[in-house]
Amino acid sequence: MTSANRSSRLAVIAFVVAVAPLALKAQQTDTSSFFPIGLWSIWQEAQDPPLNGKDIAQQWRQETRNLQEIKANYLVFGVPRQVEDTVVMIADTIQYKVCIANCDFVTLDRNSLIWWLRTSSLSDSGNAITLIRHIRDQYRTHVSFHSYELDDEASLDQPSRWPLIEFVARKIHELDPQRRSVASTGPVPAQQFFDKTPSLDIFQFDQYPFLAMHPSTYSGQQTALDQHLIGSYNMLMDRLRGKRTEWQAIIQSQGDVRPPGQMNLRRPNFYELRIQAYLALSRGARGICFYAYSSARPHLGSEERWGTEGLVDLDLTTGTRRKWELVHPGNETIPAFDNVKKLAVELGRIGPTFRKLRVYEAFPHTSIPAANVARILAVSSDYTYNPRFEIGTFKRIDRGADSTVYFLLVNRVCNNEDGSASPNQKSIVTFSNRNAMSVTEVVSGRSWQIPPHGSLTDEISPGEGKLYEISH
Repeated sequence: MTSANRSSRLAVIAFVVAVAPLALKAQQTDTSSFFPIGLWSIWQEAQDPPLNGKDIAQQWRQETRNLQEIKANYLVFGVPRQVEDTVVMIADTIQYKVCIANCDFVTLDRNSLIWWLRTSSLSDSGNAITLIRHIRDQYRTHVSFHSYELDDEASLDQPSRWPLIEFVARKIHELDPQRRSVASTGPVPAQQFFDKTPSLDIFQFDQYPFLAMHPSTYSGQQTALDQHLIGSYNMLMDRLRGKRTEWQAIIQSQGDVRPPGQMNLRRPNFYELRIQAYLALSRGARGICFYAYSSARPHLGSEERWGTEGLVDLDLTTGTRRKWELVHPGNETIPAFDNVKKLAVELGRIGPTFRKLRVYEAFPHTSIPAANVARILAVSSDYTYNPRFEIGTFKRIDRGADSTVYFLLVNRVCNNEDGSASPNQKSIVTFSNRNAMSVTEVVSGRSWQIPPHGSLTDEISPGEGKLYEISH
């Protein structure tokens, strides 16, 4: 470490200590009810502040404000080794969790688990154990240290690498049982991947449905969800059924200008952001992450070269990273940062309950299984266009023998055909219950007393999901 870097590091440490000196004692390491609301790809580029610059401490203060304001709680991928110590210290103070890679991410250096998983073999297992111990010993006293980042895409796409993923995940259980292993990719891996990696704790899945060719209209949105999302979520739910591995959704919050031959992505509006999250929850997701937090050069909106419109962008005047702002005339104004913040607040209210649930079934309202555990017989709506509901059913796994039933009702309709926001839908849920029961909406606490073969009526806003608990 150079003297300049050391001085910058000391300035950051002084700032962190000044912000919250008691945070290390206050926060618990037990994450059994921790619902991850993650920011994925923290740095897209090595030259972005606060990796460098004239006033490192000021840049970190701004970055900390960004993280506090957006109301997430988990930093997932792309924290380069050169700032990992600082990020972990800040996360300790603001009650975030961090997934640790201890990797350069620019040169993809050989002294990392990611490199080992991509290039080595089980005959070199001693080196993998050394790397796990190094990360454990470096960060074991930090309350923000949540998980080990194994890889994104590369080793997950190669069957020859799967035994190595299983070995590392199993060794993490042995050497650091408080922490978890994380790997991510898209599309959905083959069933054999999950069969061969039973020790993997968390699988993060990314699928980005909103192409530039799909407008923010009823037909454009439903086409995007049908063709590019719901089938993958169904497949993932089925392939993980009965497995100890949980899945978390990496949802599209970005716009991408991609290389020739690839389809560009457009920035989702709030309702489109929201529907991705609730559809994932209806299929058993136990965490939601947003891609991408940081933007990538060439600059936003360029139609000539590849680039990513993230949630924060570089302020060229101050050198700090700020909320994403439009820099090219003609782009649609979408408050991306604030949309994620708004959804993060929603997820924060409902997420801890989802950590205690196991998904049983998921289905559209047009094809309701007769024997579903929630005893739902029919769902109808007063929507002028064709209503679209998705339902997930669950049982509570922390109250004896899965005794308490829940269901999530998701309104897939976001915008009308003319692009205007759709109105709240009056949903009528009819049950096939033989005995009287009570249904309570989890967030509001509103309850309905349901007589035999009765129904409830509620309003659901565009893209929203509501979770209900059934008691007898």
